[in-house]
Amino acid sequence: MTGKIFINYRRGDDPGNTGRLFDRLQDVFEPEQLFIDVDNIAPGLDFVRVLNDRVAECDVVLAVIGKSWVDARDTRGARRLDDPDDFVRIEILSALSQGKRVIPVLVGEAQMPRPDELPEPLKPLARRNAVRLTHERFRADFQGLVKGLQQTLEEFDQLRKREQDAAHHTQAEEKREQIEHVARERAKAHSGALASSDAAELRSFLDSYPNGSDSDQVRARLRRLESPPQRQHFRPVTVIFGVLGVAVVAGAVLLWMKSTWVPSAAAPTVAITTAPPAAANVPALVAAPAPSTLSEPKAAVVPRPDEAAWSLLKATTDDAALKRFIAQYPDSPLRKDAEQQITAIAAAQAEKAANASLIDPRELTRLLQFELKRVGCFDGPVNGEFDDATKGAWHNFTKLTSIGTPDDASAEAIKAVRGIDKRVCPLVCATGAHAEGDLCVVDAPPPTRPTTEAAPARVAPAKHAAAPKGHAKCFGFEGRQFCE
Repeated sequence: MTGKIFINYRRGDDPGNTGRLFDRLQDVFEPEQLFIDVDNIAPGLDFVRVLNDRVAECDVVLAVIGKSWVDARDTRGARRLDDPDDFVRIEILSALSQGKRVIPVLVGEAQMPRPDELPEPLKPLARRNAVRLTHERFRADFQGLVKGLQQTLEEFDQLRKREQDAAHHTQAEEKREQIEHVARERAKAHSGALASSDAAELRSFLDSYPNGSDSDQVRARLRRLESPPQRQHFRPVTVIFGVLGVAVVAGAVLLWMKSTWVPSAAAPTVAITTAPPAAANVPALVAAPAPSTLSEPKAAVVPRPDEAAWSLLKATTDDAALKRFIAQYPDSPLRKDAEQQITAIAAAQAEKAANASLIDPRELTRLLQFELKRVGCFDGPVNGEFDDATKGAWHNFTKLTSIGTPDDASAEAIKAVRGIDKRVCPLVCATGAHAEGDLCVVDAPPPTRPTTEAAPARVAPAKHAAAPKGHAKCFGFEGRQFCE
């Protein structure tokens, strides 16, 4: 418990019981949790503001009320509670106005003040449930007060923790949305820069995003736009594809000529040379009827060199290979497809780089710890450390949910846990308690059996131990033998 207790009392009004109460409270709570006697106000300060600040730091205010608390008078004979500058009145009024837990503590023979005995601002005090400390039952009365204080401070601790968790969750959500917004804007600007031929637009992108792989791509495109056009050199790959195309066409023509040429029976056999037929004979060859037993072969479809190269690159994610294709075939109709694929690869890399550079790993770990705590798999502190406790909680979650994600704190892991809206890990209670929903409840004590007077235990008569052999002393008397 970290809450604080403010003790409000009037000096001279049963000081013995007040001091006794304070001494016993020091045995239970830490010294920094107790406030009493605000008498060190520096000169020149507004004492009302100082008292309000002291009360604001506490969760519980104990208003110690003695027998003369209501009718205490000042030197002029006026009742102190009617004085707006009375310290006791200021402290109680500040606690009531700030919504603090005010507990009247009646000491000795004091009675709870009635509303008509209190000034108008302090009338709500009369409706607060009081605790009485008597001289005869001081120990028992004090234990009841301490139990109530511990429960109250624990409630305030839990309330503060929930408020802090909610505030952290809100901040994390806002930061995540901001990161996603920046990543989307950057990817959008990058796609527009790669598709633009305006050097000013490319420079504007580099001014906004000077670092990153996407910036390097835009910078390379800007250099190409600003550099003079270069003459395309004759490349060996073009020669190879060209020779292959000519060879395929020539083979198809020779096959077709062989299938359609029918020599005369009377004509002598002549050797076929590799020289091509004369241009005048080509029409005759085409017009010659083919034998009925032979079918005319179909000409093979030869792909263009750029089509053959694109068939090997259309599924790649290497933007350098796609850029080489564009440089080699600048006039190809497939250039647009290659540029679109480069843009898609760049956008994916930009989003990945933005997420990797903008998201703090400790923040990712802290968000993962918070989500694991929400589903009941993590009970350690939310500190942003991916330690053994966090790893064990994450492994337990993946084992129980069969969710396959990377073994680290990532956006995918956080998204996977957020998709669960109920407790995943079973609640483990200490010995002597059992789980009921999301709470551990202490087991009921076993029924007590009526005690009966135990019967006296029967004691067996002692037996004489036999003397070990070799050590007995025997003697005879009147015809009998006796052994010791």
